[in-house]
Amino acid sequence: AQIKRLVALKEFIPRDISTRQADGKVVLLDEDSAMFYQWGMDRFVTEAQILAQFDHPNIIRVVSYFHANGTAYFAMDYVAGKSLDQLLREQVAFDQETLLNVWLIPLLHGLNEVHDKSYLHRDIKPANILVTDTGIPRLIDFGAACFAMGDEIRRTGDIVTPAYAPVEQYGTDHPLGPWSDIYALGATLYRARHAQH
Repeated sequence: AQIKRLVALKEFIPRDISTRQADGKVVLLDEDSAMFYQWGMDRFVTEAQILAQFDHPNIIRVVSYFHANGTAYFAMDYVAGKSLDQLLREQVAFDQETLLNVWLIPLLHGLNEVHDKSYLHRDIKPANILVTDTGIPRLIDFGAACFAMGDEIRRTGDIVTPAYAPVEQYGTDHPLGPWSDIYALGATLYRARHAQH
């Protein structure tokens, strides 16, 4: 049975090590990259599996994931809007009330859902917040997300976005936790508030 639903499709195709053939199949440019390609595809599928666990208005929702054409895909709810990063580049001004009531509180509720399932996002920044055409903020891009249990946190590699990542993401001396995501969200909204100043 077909379900008529508009979705956004995300495909794993790292351009530096793979390409698409005329028949649509994704192939490696160099067979020496096979292990790295598989590792990346596994992380991509993990992102889909993490997102599929959430049904929250402030987290983008994955409805399915699958392998085809030598790669992996996942389908997310299609949401019309722009990233906060795009809005900032367009020099859209944001008042304090919008940032606090319309964005911060809902995003904190979304993050609470993420943290309640023992995950960390680890890469909150303007590019990873989608603002829908109706003004609702949604967390997107959970590619850096990890299960927040002991050393599992650091196993996926160091993810650091300067100006948004907390100090604990720059090394192994300090533990990561929900506070790390809260810091990054605070830095993101600070950037939005002071973009015009």
